[in-house]
Amino acid sequence: AVMAHEAADDDEAAADLAREQAQVARLCHLCAHEDTDLLFRVLGAVRKHFGSGGLGRIRHTLVPLVFRALALSRAIRAAEAQPDAPKRQYSARKVFQFVHEIATAMAGTFPDLGLHLFLQAALEADAAGFGAIAYEFVSQAFILYEDELPDSRAQLKALHSMVGALLATTGFDAADYDALATKTTQYAAKLFKKPDQCRMVATCSHLFWAAAPSPPPPPPVDEEQWTVRRDGYGSRVLVKRSECVDTDEEEDSDQERYDEEFDDDFDDEDDSNE
Repeated sequence: AVMAHEAADDDEAAADLAREQAQVARLCHLCAHEDTDLLFRVLGAVRKHFGSGGLGRIRHTLVPLVFRALALSRAIRAAEAQPDAPKRQYSARKVFQFVHEIATAMAGTFPDLGLHLFLQAALEADAAGFGAIAYEFVSQAFILYEDELPDSRAQLKALHSMVGALLATTGFDAADYDALATKTTQYAAKLFKKPDQCRMVATCSHLFWAAAPSPPPPPPVDEEQWTVRRDGYGSRVLVKRSECVDTDEEEDSDQERYDEEFDDDFDDEDDSNE
């Protein structure tokens, strides 16, 4: 009874901390100035103060700071595109370096958050035309997946995010994209549960046969850069692979397969609760 009471107190304290830090985190989005150099220095000062708050706080405060910094990178690019734009001390590349430092700091303690921040930054860098930077961000997300996500549920969630991020990119050259898509597919094929393997490999087939994109948002994207990735062989191989993962259960009905998978999920959840 004493332990249960202490656990309830800890949960309440954690909830109070989360609400408190959510209010603090809103300060990031209140930081605004037409001078992008000054705003970048302000965000740097915010990063310094947030970083001194301890691990319990940075998981709530540094994430919105990353998104505010990514918004700043867009503002810098828009300003630089104006005719007769004055030279700026801090470029968009410098902002991406700032984001990389924050995501790396988060990754050691909160690998799931770090992975998603790296993927979000990769999408922003890709949209900005910084292919090498985008590739670096995705590579860091892959390293986190390999080294810091042993839990199968966390891996499955991360793989869905990785596939979604790769499908949203348009700036990678063919060799880089194929390397990233193939690596993601290899991760999917090594998931612990056979049903997860089957579903995730089928999902990865979209990496090799993407749907036609909707019209790109402004600023307009060069038509030569906006390509539809279509690899019939790779997509066909993965679909076939997803059908054959569970060969031992070919005689079972679909309903029996679903029942067995759900039973496994509940058993795993009970084991973790124990």
